[in-house]
Amino acid sequence: MPLLTGLMHRFAGEQPFQGLAVAACLHVTAETAMLVRLLRVGGATVSLAASNPLSTQDDIAAALAVRYGIAVFARAGVDRPGYYRHIELALAESGKGPDLVIDDGGDLVNTLHTRAAPLLANVRGGCESTTTGVIRLRRMAAEGALAFPVIAANDTATKRMVEGTCGTGQSVIDGIMRATNTLLAGKTVVVAGFGASGRGVAERARGFGAQVIVTEIDPVRALDASLRGFRVLPMAEAAPIAEVFVTVTGSVDVIGEEHIAVMRDGAILANAGHFDVEIDVRALAAFAAAAHRDVRPHVDAYDLGDGRTVLLLAEGRVVNLVAAEGHPPEVMDLAFGIEALALAWLALSTRPSPAGGKLAAGVHEVPEDIDAEAARLVLATMGTSIDTLSPAQLTYRESWRIGSLPCTGGHARLPGLSTHPKRGDAALARVRGGGGGWRPGQHQPPEQPDRVHEVSPPGGGRQREHHREPQRQTPRDRGCVQGRPDDERGREAEAGREQQPDRGPVAGHPGHGQQVPGQRAGRGRLMLGQPEREQHDVLQERVRVGQGRGRERGGQDDGHDERGPEEPPGRLGRIPRRQHRGEYGDRGPCGGLHGTRHAEGHGRVAQV
Repeated sequence: MPLLTGLMHRFAGEQPFQGLAVAACLHVTAETAMLVRLLRVGGATVSLAASNPLSTQDDIAAALAVRYGIAVFARAGVDRPGYYRHIELALAESGKGPDLVIDDGGDLVNTLHTRAAPLLANVRGGCESTTTGVIRLRRMAAEGALAFPVIAANDTATKRMVEGTCGTGQSVIDGIMRATNTLLAGKTVVVAGFGASGRGVAERARGFGAQVIVTEIDPVRALDASLRGFRVLPMAEAAPIAEVFVTVTGSVDVIGEEHIAVMRDGAILANAGHFDVEIDVRALAAFAAAAHRDVRPHVDAYDLGDGRTVLLLAEGRVVNLVAAEGHPPEVMDLAFGIEALALAWLALSTRPSPAGGKLAAGVHEVPEDIDAEAARLVLATMGTSIDTLSPAQLTYRESWRIGSLPCTGGHARLPGLSTHPKRGDAALARVRGGGGGWRPGQHQPPEQPDRVHEVSPPGGGRQREHHREPQRQTPRDRGCVQGRPDDERGREAEAGREQQPDRGPVAGHPGHGQQVPGQRAGRGRLMLGQPEREQHDVLQERVRVGQGRGRERGGQDDGHDERGPEEPPGRLGRIPRRQHRGEYGDRGPCGGLHGTRHAEGHGRVAQV
């Protein structure tokens, strides 16, 4: 557990709990022993009670008492009265009551407010580890019964992700498989509750090949489960068809007598919540004709009297801690690390000094910086590095005035933007085309208009002016392949080329009339704006590619050269007569289909 080990060195120097008494009610396991030792190293006097009699490891309890001098009140399998008596002894160990408390499920805080109420005056605050405990604390706070501030350690994003989804998901499936030795592949598994822990159980069960059904009361979580590919049903509809049931809700009577009555023979019932109330064990015992205890370790078989048998795991208690070993150490390392940091922050926040202030009674969230610090420390122990924000990125995030940045010659730089000649301006020059070839639009002059509203009239060609209806086309021009821009000069020099005289500018939109200087008349020529030029270039390239393929195919079929001997450079080559019109066609800038075709009486492609 590298995070707790690192915090031991830190707390040994800082002594955040110096002179404070801490009472804890936790699962007595090897992982918990590391947390207790950390508190002791930080200066605290610690007393420990068990939060679940079935999860207590007696050897760990003895080691803490004998080797580290911790006051431990726990024994495996203790009855209910003995369980609560141990909690009372842990609270009273210091004589005046604890300064800080750590709870797992809410039983210690509940006992402190009921049976040990005289000790409340000395308590400065505490931490709660579980969802079930946080729910109970919020109810107490809503009624005004909670007498001191409590940190909801379970509600951090990191703890929910690692402990809830990863830890509970893996350990619950581990507990079920250890207890029953069943094959999950192909079985129908019902997961009641789709919070962080329920999602982990559902995903792990699906990973083992099970068909997973989710039951929920929250429409948002039900939608989440459905979008993740799980089938969502009410428990009443899922009960007759499922073979394994897992409750992960923190509520009561999730599986009741009406559900048990319709279950299949051999159905397995497991609870992953903190208390043994999610499965109605008492109703199951009353409904069954006979009960056979410990048919396997932590498995009780209930004979329903009609040939069906239902298997209950871990007496309805938390299955991953009773039938298995709970969360892996890596999970508890992070979870206990967050609790230790939060408890140290709470000790400072409730200390009567100028550095701290009185924290109000109620349930409080773990500060975000503590959650992030714990995640960073764990990443460091894993040897994982992450990116950090540059000064420019910090400036951008902190300002609401900065949106998109200009990319003109006077490139605006945020503070911190690199000005290194190789990484700054040179890279920018390469992007703009200094070393990587020409791209459409990259050399557009700042004063170049985006649209031209008045042009010289085309001489019988297609007019592609925006906001206008195109002029009537002559039969020769319709459906022709438009020539490339590079061929304009060659085509203008052809002998016998017909042109119509310039008749002046075409009327444009009011207020925008201006003839383009030097505009020549004839054959659909138009001075296009920048967006139109870019589109024109791209489409012409597509036409050339299509025609090239056509010439190659025609040459292979007819056995002649791609270009005639008298054909000047820039003219299009021959195509086979059997080629259909538009076979290698493409859409031109105006949306019309420019397809290759034969002019009447000729074997060459007609030119624009």
